[in-house]
Parts: sequence; C-alpha cells; structure tokens
Amino acid sequence: FTSVNCYMVVCQSKNIRNNVTNLRSLENCTIIEGHLKILLMFGAKSGDFQGLSFPKLRVVTDYVLLFRVYGLETLSDLFPNLTVIRGNNLFFNYALVIYEMLQLKEVGLHSLMNITRGAVRIEKNPDLCYLATLDWSMILDSVEDNFIVANKNERECGDVCPGTAQGQTLCTQTTINGHFRGRCWSQTYCQTKHLHGCIISVHGHAYVTSKARVSSLMLLVTTAAVKYLEKMKFLCLFRLTCEPCAGPCPKACQGNKTIDSVTSAQALRGCTVIEGNMVIKIRGGTNIAAELEASLGQIEVIKGYLSIRRAYALVSLSFLRKLHTIKGEQLEAE
Repeated sequence: FTSVNCYMVVCQSKNIRNNVTNLRSLENCTIIEGHLKILLMFGAKSGDFQGLSFPKLRVVTDYVLLFRVYGLETLSDLFPNLTVIRGNNLFFNYALVIYEMLQLKEVGLHSLMNITRGAVRIEKNPDLCYLATLDWSMILDSVEDNFIVANKNERECGDVCPGTAQGQTLCTQTTINGHFRGRCWSQTYCQTKHLHGCIISVHGHAYVTSKARVSSLMLLVTTAAVKYLEKMKFLCLFRLTCEPCAGPCPKACQGNKTIDSVTSAQALRGCTVIEGNMVIKIRGGTNIAAELEASLGQIEVIKGYLSIRRAYALVSLSFLRKLHTIKGEQLEAE
C-alpha cells in the first residue's frame, strides 16, 4: 500500500492560562485526547486575538472550558473547524462550559456538530448574544441538563441570521418553545445539522463512511489516522485531507521524553517530530548505537531542547541521523 498522510496530530489535555501566547501550544493539534481549558487571561485585549486561529483542531475527547478570558469576542476564528466534543470525561456533567467571559459576543463554534455526552453550561457572560438562535438539540441527544442563564438579554441583542436582512431564509429552521425561526451561530454562519458520517479525501477522491465502515475503509487507506478513529470509536464528523507521503509519513509525538533505556527509546520508534524536549541519559547497554538508531533515527525536529546527560555508553550522536532542527521553544534551565 502507498504510505498516506492524513495530517492528524493527537495532543494530550491542554490547560492554557494567563497569556494569549500560550495558545500557540494548540498549533498542530487535530485531536485533543483529554480536555481543553482556556482561562484567567486578565490582561488580554481584543487585538491580541486578531489573526490567531487553530483550524487543525477538530475533536476534543473530554470537555471544553472557557473562564475569564478577557478580550475574546468570538470563538469563530479561534476554532473554525472544531467539530466534535466527545465528553468522555466531563466537568461536573458538562462538556462545554463558557463562564464569565466578559467580552464574548457570540459562541461562534460554527463547525460544531456533535457533543456526544454531557450538557452545556453558558453563564454570566454579560455581552453574549446569538444564544436564542441556537438549537442545541441539533448537537446534543438531550438538552434537558443544559444550563444557560445570566447572559445578555435576548431583546437587547438583535440577532440576525444570514439572509434575514435580505428577506431570505438560508438557515435551517426549527421550533423551540413554540418559536419557529432560523438557526445560526452568527450573522455569518448558519447552524448545520448533525452529520452521521466521515469524509476522508484520498488522492483527491472523497470517501464518505460511518464509524461502522471505518474497518473496511482501512483496507483502502492504511493510515494511523483511520486506525485511531477506529480505536476511539469516533463518530467521525470531520474532513481528513490525505495525500501520499514522500517517504515515511510524519509522526508527531507529544510530551517531554527521557531516554534512559532501549525500551524507552523504542516508544519513539517512527516519530519524526518531538513536541517537547528530549533528554538522553543512557549509561550502558549492548549494541546501544544500533538500537538507538532503529528507534530514534527518524526524528527530524525537536520543538524544545535536546539534552545529553551522563550518557556514558555513547561515543557519537550519529543515531540522530535525520535530526535537522532543534527549535528551542523551551530551554533547559541552567
């Protein structure tokens, strides 16, 4: 089979606080296997978020929480393609929490199609509109446990869905509490109905599948991405754009890595990017250079620092034969 790259990077839980620049840790994430918390950015201003976007992020497997992020007016640009919040683990029974976001004017998660488990809590956001235009039953199986209170009064919002100003009905219309109207995230984006399938583009051809067909699709697309979807039993609602790799497919490995044995090195076999630091401190062993080359020889980029400590068994770093960049995004303390 041709080696195929679907540009999927799985990140662990993200707890991002204090400074807007810390959001950059989301840059390559396609799936967050865990939660996403963004909070306590008291010094942020609206201009700090201009041009900041993480379009690769598609899935969060636990919950998303936003709390007191000043200056943020919409999530539309920040997470334009966030499609699924799984709710495997919840924040007090909630999968989406937006609390005391003082400048937030709209939720804006216009690609969000499914919250698999858990409810929504949106509370004490004094400037937040475009809540009455959302039909959460299009995203959730049950809306009974949603808690949406103490936001801007609907009568003060003047929410207008796309096409309304021109006398057109462009968005899906549903009835909530006897009120029949179009459903939208903002003046720009309609709310889209829940899709029950997966679109995977391979060599320019689109394949639509349900989670039941992921196994058969693997016969066609032999990728780590599809295997991961199968393992997680995803209701896959996002597009993966795939193309043949020039040689081995890129593989990003998360976290800070300490190599103190052949076994710990083998855990990085096939990794091409280390999303963090790497420390090597192997003191002895048999055929160490060959073992390390077999496990670490594909690494091309280390995002943080590389440290060699008390590695008495090494006479050369030639086993890092493809390493060409150490970015130093984090430096080792002196």
